[in-house]
Amino acid sequence: GAGTGRYSVALAEEGYDVTAVELVKYNLGILKKKNSSVKAYQGNAMKLSRFPDKEFDLVLVFGPMYHLYSMEDKVKALTEARRVLKDDGMFIFSFPICNDMNTFEDISISSPEERLKYYGQKDHVRLYGKDFADIYTKYGFDLDIRRPKRALTKEQIERYGFIEDDVIIIAKKKKEI
Repeated sequence: GAGTGRYSVALAEEGYDVTAVELVKYNLGILKKKNSSVKAYQGNAMKLSRFPDKEFDLVLVFGPMYHLYSMEDKVKALTEARRVLKDDGMFIFSFPICNDMNTFEDISISSPEERLKYYGQKDHVRLYGKDFADIYTKYGFDLDIRRPKRALTKEQIERYGFIEDDVIIIAKKKKEI
């Protein structure tokens, strides 16, 4: 979701027409108090029914990919992102990746302390690994994988809150899936 608007507000300030969806009402309230031009709605990434097909030029999805518990929920979120994205649009997502292993998730890991130990964050439910590209291409996206330090200026990295060695995935819809 949009959280408190870190990316949404920054993009709106750069002149983009931004629509944001956030699950948590408290976060949505903070976003709306920023008095930006962002059109913000409460909702979740798995059900974007308020938006028609092929509505957006760009879809950003960060949190849902490491917060959603089940593969079924991740697939719903990806399917909805693909549905609302214009045919020539871009889908951008980013999450921590461990290149030394395949994606790891275990639903029995449920306490914040255990999640921190296994996933590196108290609120994450998986750690993506070197197989992440296979997961996303399977659901209809062609991927362009970049590192912020090679794709963005230092000012952009700071403004958008990236870590220089993180991975940013820029995806386009495949014509056929």
